Parts: sequence; C-alpha cells; structure tokens
Amino acid sequence: MLPPPFQTPPEPSHKHLTPVILDDATIVALVAKVLDRSPLSIPQLARSLGMTPSAIYNYKYGHHPHLSLKWMVRLVEAVGGRVWIELPEKS
Repeated sequence: MLPPPFQTPPEPSHKHLTPVILDDATIVALVAKVLDRSPLSIPQLARSLGMTPSAIYNYKYGHHPHLSLKWMVRLVEAVGGRVWIELPEKS
C-alpha cells in the first residue's frame, strides 16, 4: 500500500473524465471548463489561489496557455474537483 497522498483513490465516474491532449487550445478550453463549473466567482477563486482576477482571466482566455501540472491541480482542487492521472501498466 502506498503512503498518503499516494494511495489510490476510488475509480472516478467516467462521465466526468476529460481527456487532455497537450496542445494550447485544449488546455485553454479545459481551464475555461474548470472555471465555468466553479462554485466560486473569479475574484473568490483568485483570492484562494493568491492571484489577481486578471491573472485568472489571462489563463481562461489563453493569454498564458503554458500551465504547469501543479498549477492545474491547484486550480481544479480550489473549485472542489480532483485531477486523475492514469499511468500505463508496466509490461
């Protein structure tokens, strides 16, 4: 068994999974989707992430499309979601 935080979470419902293809347009669309589903306003979310609302809008509208995985996880968790990464089985 892996120690926290590396324990395997329960299998997510596949109807909520969004595959991510690593191109700028898809990443910008994913950020917009996360923000649209957020229960927080952009100013509230910006405060919780220690950012300005204008910085959040820059990500939403693709003015800064190169995001780190760490930032994306922080964004998703701030709105109450979680990020699921699936690795291939070792052959």
